Amino acid sequence: MGDSTEARMQQLGSVGEAGLGLWEHGRLRHGRIPLVLHLLSFLFLAGLLLVILVKVSKTLNTQGQEESKLEEIAQELDQLKDQLSSKIPSSQGQNESMQEKISEQLTQLQTELLSRIPISQGRDESSQISEQLVQMKAELLSSILNIQVQNQSKQEKIYQQLVQMKADLFRLCRPCPWDWTFLLGNCYFVSKYQLNWNSAVKACQEVEAQLVIIQSDEEQNFLQLTSKAKGATWMGLSDLKKEGSWLWVDNSPLSSRFQKYWNRGEPNNIGEEDCVEFAGDGWNDSKCELQKFWICKKSASPCTAS
Repeated sequence: MGDSTEARMQQLGSVGEAGLGLWEHGRLRHGRIPLVLHLLSFLFLAGLLLVILVKVSKTLNTQGQEESKLEEIAQELDQLKDQLSSKIPSSQGQNESMQEKISEQLTQLQTELLSRIPISQGRDESSQISEQLVQMKAELLSSILNIQVQNQSKQEKIYQQLVQMKADLFRLCRPCPWDWTFLLGNCYFVSKYQLNWNSAVKACQEVEAQLVIIQSDEEQNFLQLTSKAKGATWMGLSDLKKEGSWLWVDNSPLSSRFQKYWNRGEPNNIGEEDCVEFAGDGWNDSKCELQKFWICKKSASPCTAS
């Protein structure tokens, strides 16, 4: 019970003693005071007692509420400590906006708690809670700053790596498109599906290339092995314009030094076979309307350092 409550109880005792003294004095005077005055005195004392009891009850109730508030604040303070201990480590993989939200929530909670602390009661405890909140906020902001510094350092390393990769990419010499193979200054594309010979010629033209023209033994050996893994594959050689006169798609004639690449018995022109394919270990003439894989060829792009 507080000092104000004790003062009110002493006041109540003094009033009671005064009333009893008046009543005793009345008895000594042998009924000199009228009965009505006794009744009025009794009613006055009863009313005064009721008022004092109500005030004391309110005082006790207010103190109980304030003590309850302080206890609730202390509990929320403990919960805040637990929340901070769990939130600060988990923020290490989060972005800056999440960290700002945590700081804002802490500021709002501090304001709310301080507004609920009574002005005239619990000053020492209120001050202690406020100091603890300020300290925890400083610790949180310090942790966020450390996290941001660590993340910034990682981001700078990643950025430097990206810059280096970009520089390496520019320096990378890629003379051929993706899915094309580079050999002897040329790029080669082996189809993934089959077409007839004329359609294969057009397909290569659409990618600014030609159905392959053989120009060296090394090129022939490479393409023969490549086509052998796929199966029968068209090359850019035919005698469509004149039977027995073999021309490449650029209208250049077949060199005599490449005659050795015909398979045994080929070309035989069985059933109007006018287009040439890679087959097995050499060349065959075949019907141009048949569906086969094909190989495109074009010059490689020059490599320039950047």
